[in-house]
Amino acid sequence: MAVRGDRPSTALLVRPVLGLALGASTLPLLHAGVFPAMLPALQAQAGAIGLVTAESLLALLPFLGWAALARRGGERPPIMASGVLLALALAGFLAVLRRPLEPEDSIAIPSLLWVVAVVGAAGLVVGNHLHLIRLGGGSGGRIAVMAVAAATLFGPILGNAVAVVLQPAGGSLAIPLGPILFWAAMALALAFVTWRSPAAAAPAATTHAAPAAVAAAALGLVLLLAPIVWLNAVRLPLLVHAATVAGGPVPDLLGQASLIGYLAVAVVLLAVALHPGIGLLAAGPLAAAIVLWALAGLSIEVPVSLAWGVSSDPAYALAMLAGFAAILGRGAGPLRVGVAWTALQVAAVLGNRGGQVWWQYNQLAITDGMQWTGIALAVLGALALAGVILARRAP
Repeated sequence: MAVRGDRPSTALLVRPVLGLALGASTLPLLHAGVFPAMLPALQAQAGAIGLVTAESLLALLPFLGWAALARRGGERPPIMASGVLLALALAGFLAVLRRPLEPEDSIAIPSLLWVVAVVGAAGLVVGNHLHLIRLGGGSGGRIAVMAVAAATLFGPILGNAVAVVLQPAGGSLAIPLGPILFWAAMALALAFVTWRSPAAAAPAATTHAAPAAVAAAALGLVLLLAPIVWLNAVRLPLLVHAATVAGGPVPDLLGQASLIGYLAVAVVLLAVALHPGIGLLAAGPLAAAIVLWALAGLSIEVPVSLAWGVSSDPAYALAMLAGFAAILGRGAGPLRVGVAWTALQVAAVLGNRGGQVWWQYNQLAITDGMQWTGIALAVLGALALAGVILARRAP
């Protein structure tokens, strides 16, 4: 039985939580602040197939690559190297993107900088997640809650706060100067502090989780999370449509949805943190239930409500909690951490790409096939995750 002295102090957990939040929110920062300046040239030269291929490779490779490095030297090398890589890539964007790229402009250097930034962000996530696991010892449930909180709550709030406080400076820059400089400075600071901190032993590799169970949990997370990401990708046009039909102000509605979404995620995380044993087991079925409710009655003839627009936020957090609990268990090694975050990225690519295709070809059309496919995926994923968690608890 753990005593109070065995638990890490809150101060020790601040740095890995901040680093994980910074890494997890880097890709949204790039998509919001950098990608629009590159899009015309990317569309003209890479095409849709090229973009999908690059997106898929960047979802599959970086996390597993950093996990392989961490198996040899622990979490310190990924954190230090990725902090430097991310800072260099962001500084490169500031130097290259003085103006939005034209269709005929070369995309070689901006694309390389994008790859380096994504790889750096993945290293921050893997390294700091492993740091959390090492500090947390056997408290796998609470470490899972902290990791999910960093990715779904602290990261987005940090990104929004920085975007509001550090307004872009006037000039010819095509990307926001303040947030990019902040992210680069924080990445370098994390690398420096990690380098200066005492060396720690590499997390011991665990063998009690069968590869088949880890693979089933990863597949379950992808199945459950993909329709949730799809809902999140299509909620903006549906909320705008609802506000237009009602004659209300669109910015106010979107601001309310964002704020209530943060509060809903915070409530979910708090509830699971109070009793991880029950909360992690119930997280998958609850997420699937939200998907069923959100999709079963979805019709463009009846504009969606604010509650519908917020529903994908807590569902996403619940799916991550269930997936991390099933894949990682207690004291997970680097490989399982890499698998968990790779599964998360695969689901994000599938869901976002599905949302883009839906908007491009179907506009606001919603078919029975789309609804029941999403429900079936979510139910199968939730059952797989719950089954793995229950099997791990069996004596």
